[in-house]
Order: sequence, then structure tokens, then C-alpha cells
Amino acid sequence: MFWYHGTNNSRSILESDFDPSNGVWGKGVYLTSSKDAAYIFGTEILKVRIDETQVTHLNFEELNVDSSELDWKETVSDKNYKAIAVAYITGEIELCIFDTEIIVEIRW
Repeated sequence: MFWYHGTNNSRSILESDFDPSNGVWGKGVYLTSSKDAAYIFGTEILKVRIDETQVTHLNFEELNVDSSELDWKETVSDKNYKAIAVAYITGEIELCIFDTEIIVEIRW
């Protein structure tokens, strides 16, 4: 399966890898299952394939976190996940990669 990353810095990423950012789930590389959703973050879309065996799947509705994004980070920070895929009620899945070593391929 390919995941999508919207950016305006494709060349930089392809030349020197992703630069993890601080997001709602903590410091990581954020991708989405929806190519359309990736366009929100940039006009250039990278397709990323990862080692899916290293992903922990979570359902947002079942996480029982309160509305504070800080609580979201705390929910996953001490688990030592390599990546999490968070499924939302909309059907979209957000992927946060904490360990970029699980990235197998990046295509532009």
C-alpha cells in the first residue's frame, strides 16, 4: 500500500530524506491514506511505501483521549511505536512514522 505526503519540498525530501515535524501525535513524518487530503499540505505529492508489519493500528474513536492534543501525544509517546495508523470515522487514515527506517520506497 502507498501512503501520501503533500509537500512543496519534494526534491529536498528525495535528496536527504524526511525531516520529522511535531504534530498531534508527536514528532514524526505524517502521511495520509487519501491523495486528496495530502494536497492540503502541498502541491507536490509523494507516494511512500513502508514496512506495514511495523505499524500499530489505532481507531481514534476507541482511544478515549480528551480533546487536548497534548493528551493525544501522551497516549502514544511511551509505547515505543515505530509508526501508528489512526483510523478516523471519516474513513481516512493518518499515518505517523516515528522511525523513518521503516520507509521502503518514496516516489514522486
